[in-house]
Order: sequence, then C-alpha cells, then structure tokens
Amino acid sequence: MGKNLFKVIAIMAATMVLSLQCSVREELVPDSSAGPVRTVTISISAAEPHVSEDPATRTALADGYRVIWQEGDYVYINGSRYPVIPDPEDPARATVENVPESQEYAAYFGDGWHAGDNMDIAYNSRMYYAENSFGRISNPMFAYSTTPVLQFRNLCGILRLAVTGTGELRSIAFTPDSPDDYLSGTFSVDLNEIRENGIPESFEFVRYSEEDSYDSAIWEYYPGDEGSGPIRLGAEPAYFYFVLPPRTYDGFTVTMTDMEGNVAMKHMGAPVEIGRSKIVPMKPFEFEPVEKPEIKILGTEGLSIRYQVKARPGSWIRTGVVYADIYDSFPEADLDDESSWEMVNRYIYAYYSLLEPVGGVPVQVGDDGTYTFTADHVYNINMDENIPMSAGSGYYVTAAYSDRGYYIFGVPVISDREEIEAVGGEGPGIDIRVDESSPYYLVRAILWSPSSDVKGVSVCIIPNQEYDRYIAQGLDDRNILQLRADVLEDITGIQSAISYEVDAVPSCEYVILAMAADENGAESMSKETWTTPGYLPENPQWELISDGKTSMDIYTYMSEESLECRLTGLSAYKMTGSGTDGDIYRIDCNFSETGDLATFWESSGLVLSGNGSESLYLVVRERVDEYGNVYENVYFFPEEYYTGFSHGGNPVYLGEGRGSVSTYEADLSLSLSSYLTTDWTDDYLYLGSVSMRINIDLPGGMTGGETGNENFEEDETQPWE
Repeated sequence: MGKNLFKVIAIMAATMVLSLQCSVREELVPDSSAGPVRTVTISISAAEPHVSEDPATRTALADGYRVIWQEGDYVYINGSRYPVIPDPEDPARATVENVPESQEYAAYFGDGWHAGDNMDIAYNSRMYYAENSFGRISNPMFAYSTTPVLQFRNLCGILRLAVTGTGELRSIAFTPDSPDDYLSGTFSVDLNEIRENGIPESFEFVRYSEEDSYDSAIWEYYPGDEGSGPIRLGAEPAYFYFVLPPRTYDGFTVTMTDMEGNVAMKHMGAPVEIGRSKIVPMKPFEFEPVEKPEIKILGTEGLSIRYQVKARPGSWIRTGVVYADIYDSFPEADLDDESSWEMVNRYIYAYYSLLEPVGGVPVQVGDDGTYTFTADHVYNINMDENIPMSAGSGYYVTAAYSDRGYYIFGVPVISDREEIEAVGGEGPGIDIRVDESSPYYLVRAILWSPSSDVKGVSVCIIPNQEYDRYIAQGLDDRNILQLRADVLEDITGIQSAISYEVDAVPSCEYVILAMAADENGAESMSKETWTTPGYLPENPQWELISDGKTSMDIYTYMSEESLECRLTGLSAYKMTGSGTDGDIYRIDCNFSETGDLATFWESSGLVLSGNGSESLYLVVRERVDEYGNVYENVYFFPEEYYTGFSHGGNPVYLGEGRGSVSTYEADLSLSLSSYLTTDWTDDYLYLGSVSMRINIDLPGGMTGGETGNENFEEDETQPWE
C-alpha cells in the first residue's frame, strides 16, 4: 500500500489512462552505413506563433502567450527519449543532442507510444497548475521533418478560466455537457499520410474505450504534493488554463472545491469552440458555494434502506452506505494534514463508499433537486461490492457531488444512523479448519456447514496483530468480519466443505473469521487461528557459489528522498535440497554497515532491530498466470527475511519482487514495507520502492549450474559389428 494511497484512489481514472499507455517503441531506421551510427544535433522550436511574433514552443506560457522550454523537459524522437537543452537567450528554442542520423524525424512531447509508422500521443486529463500558465507537462505537441530542424505543433487548445473570491481552491474541474466530448484518448498520427500529404491542420482524437472514457479534466491539490499549493482567490482573478482536445463543446460545467470542502459550480449553456493552438478566455466569475447534499432516511424495507438526497438541481451525485459502528471507531480527518491522507479515517472510509463498484453509479438530480434511492449493500475496506446488509446492524448513508464518471467533489456528507432490526433464532452454523498442507505463502481455510439452509457465507483471514488492533479500536468479531469480509458467490457444496485461501507471510499467525446466514438473516460465526510455516528449514545447508564476486546496484525511493548505491564484494550461496518451491539463494548484503546507505536508512526512520539478519533471500521458480502462461526465473522475496531493520518498533520487509533474468544478472523491482504498524488499520505501511540489479559472477547466472546450456553425457561404448 503506497504512500498517499488514498490520493491514488482519488485519481484512479488517471491511473486507468496511464495503464493503457504501455508503449512499444520502434526507432526509424537510421540513415547510416556499416560502422558506428552517426548522430546529429536537432534544433527544435514551434511551428507557429500564438499572439506574439515570437515562436511558440510549449512547456510553459510566457509573456504574450509564448510557450517556452524548461530544464528537465524531454522529447521523444523516432521512439527514443532525449533531454531538451533550452537556448539561454531564447527559451522558446532548444536543441537535442546525440540523435541517430535518420532519413526522417518524428517527435512528440508528452506521453505516447510509437510503433512502426503509427504514433499515438496521449492526452492527459489530469491537469498540472502553474501561475498564469498551463502546467509544464500538460500540453502535448508533435513535430515531423526530414532535416534536423523540428517545429513542434500544439495538438490542443486552451480554455482560460478566471476565478475571484475568498479562500483557496483545492480542485477545479472541466466537465463537458455531452458525454460524446470525452476527455481520455490519444491523438493518432499516421506517418505514411504525413509523408504523402504533409502535416494536417489537426489530428484525430480517439478515445481509449467507452468503458475507460473519462468525463472531466481536473486539477487537484493534496497536502505534501510537490509544486504548487492551493490556488489562492482574491478580488483580482486567479487564472487556470485547461488544455483541451480541439472541438466545439456543447456546453460545460466548471466544478470547484475549496480547502473547507465547499463546492461551487459554474455552467456554460452555449457551445464553445476550442481551436487547436488557440486560447479561449472566459469572463471572470466568483466562487459561490452551492448547498451541500442533504440525506433524508425514509425507512427500512427488509434488509435495505430507502433514502432521499437533496442537492443542486441538475447536478450529478454519488451515494454509498457504511457500517455505523466501524465508521464511529475511526478517527476524524484533518484534510490539511498530510498524514490524514495516509491512514484510514472517517473521511477516507466515507469517500471509498462512493466509488464504483462499491457505491452506485452517478445519478443526475432532477429539476426538483431530489433523488430517491434504495440500498441493500454496504461498503467494507476490501472494496467488495457484494456485502449485503444484515439484520441487527447500524448504517450511515453517504453522499457527495460528482461528475458523470469517477470524480468526487467536496467532502462526503453523512446521514443520521439507521438500524436494521435484528432477527431471532440461531444461524445455520459454520465450521472452520485449515488445510495443514498449505505452503508458507498461503492460508487455505476449509469451510463447512451442517445446515442446508445456508444462503450466504462471508469470510476473512487477517494477521493476528491486525486483529488485535481492531479489538483495541473497539470492534468485535462481527464488526471485524464485516469490515474485511469477502462474500463467497458460490457456496455450492458448503455441506461437504469448500475452500477459501489468501496470500500469506511466512511464520505469521493469522485469524480466520467466517459467518453463515440463512434466508431470514439469522447468523452464526466461527473463529480459528493458524500460524504459517517458516520459509526455510530449521537448519538450512548452503553451498557457496560466488565468493565475494557478487555486486548489487540499488536505487531506492523513501520518505521523499532517493538514493543510489553500489555494493560490491558480496558472497552468494545456494541452499542444497531446495525442494519443489524453486531454487533458493542467499546473498550476504550487510546493508546496515554500508556507510551512506545505512545513514540513509536511519534518516528515513529505519533503525537496527538487533535480530542479526543481514541477508537477502531469493527464490527462482515458475509461476502460472490466470491464462495458463508459464513464467520462469521469477524472483520472490520472502518478507520474513530482510536486513534486521525496524520502523516504529515493527519489522521491515521486502515485498514480493518480480524481474528479468539474464545470464549473469537479475533486474528486480520491489517494495519496502513494515507490516502490522499501529498507524494503519490495513496490513502494512509502505515505506518506499527499491530497484536492484544483482550481478553474480557465475556462469549460467542464478541457475546454479556450471553453464547455461545442457551438458553432453558419455554413453556406453558400442562394439563394431
């Protein structure tokens, strides 16, 4: 679970967009003869001016709407990434060095991918802010030339908003009235068409897919973010530049939230044309909060709650339901405090409940300003959308403004508590046993009920220390199960036993809770504990395979800092009799004794725990994915064995790492975590990411053999006949 996890959830649509941008880059064939490839220095500028006569490039606006290059900018030329060197005399111009000489140069600024003669340049609907400018990476551009002189063209236009008022803005969003004016997709470039007809006036904008379509462009501020803080409002307008795909928008709504959680909306009912490379200024307007949503409980109907939400007529809203006892057990949130975004609190719990699939889809309030709902499911931390309401439980309804898609505006409002009446009688009964053959990385529970009246089964498996924290928080077993449960969709065969399993950590005690309910809502619960076996045998035997000839390059990012370090002179061992789980290796790292690295650990809150472990353990084994594909040489880092550090009194672990393996080295990426910390109500605290390249002076790499190839064996001598 990453730092600022809940910020990540808040921008989940942007993450969906980025997940689609897995690029396959193919460089155009260099124009070179045999021998070293010749390189050129490319001069870059913009294709045309905006308002001024100066050439416009584009990473930030300057006086006269000039767009200038900045240090740290990168462009992609023929599929490869190059740093931009701005001209100190005229930052609207720049150079790019050491580009392989080619018959042609196709380039873009921003996110995208290049495959053969097709190029897709992504539009990022998550805006960045800069005073009196768009953000430095918000404006995508494209260039093409058969000479090393590139003139970049803007792909988008700009809508400039001017806002007055008091206080500070936390977010501002642009939402078109028409769902056809989607804001997620790519500009599609066909190089064959450009070679034949030249660069067109504009490029086709193609959505990713209807399912992944994004309805708003938005800027949001979170405490602890690098760059700008909140946007301060005053009597003079604060300007925000929305970079938008060029088209005529048939009306739009601007939705803003301030640092107090108030929401303001400004609607434009007439069409507005946003031309490519044009800026459309809007008349200044004042931030005027709209009324917050109001929730009125209408009553219960069986295992459901009817309620009505009153909000601004014509607006979009989302609603959800949370467990009242669990909500009350969480602390209040101070949204101006960065730590509030890093722990489960009442705000986070309510916010989650509004998201799909746990919350309902957005609905538009009618002209009378009301919408009536019936809810029969409730949200838990597992984001399981199939948790039915149960008798004898209390609930809160949540609501907030939203757009048609994924964004939520302002602070969720909470209803009065509503109880669903308990039912009498005993539940159908449920028993738990653990499959004792479960490997160290799994807990497999076997569930069984003697009754044929079972209509629903829910189960959770959590570490014992996490269970103890929930108990100390004031929750009982039923609350804990509700909070963490998975509801089993298929309970066929519950009378003859069914299985349920979760990933686990070696040598850790787990608590298993299960509940069965009949058709009337009568419940029964069971509880069991299980300690996973250790990863290594009690007395492992190790064979030295690299005596002081192993090195390790480390890059780590923790606590807003980063560090690169190289460890050399390390020894590597292979465990004899590794077994069916794969070959097991040990590298003696001595992390804590490595000068700068040890100092960095300590500056990030890590201290020696005194358990003496200074080794890194790896496994080489096969994995089979859900499609049946087999992956070999995947490394697994058992979280039990790390370097003997602790964080806040809790052990620090390397999470699972997967990477590629070549003959002599392994490239790995993994997480650094502290399990079961008191600061979280989830499994672990994420401390940072670690990338490693492990070089082992061993023919055949990590396979443990003397070569990477199959050896010949001498057969029996055959007589002449």
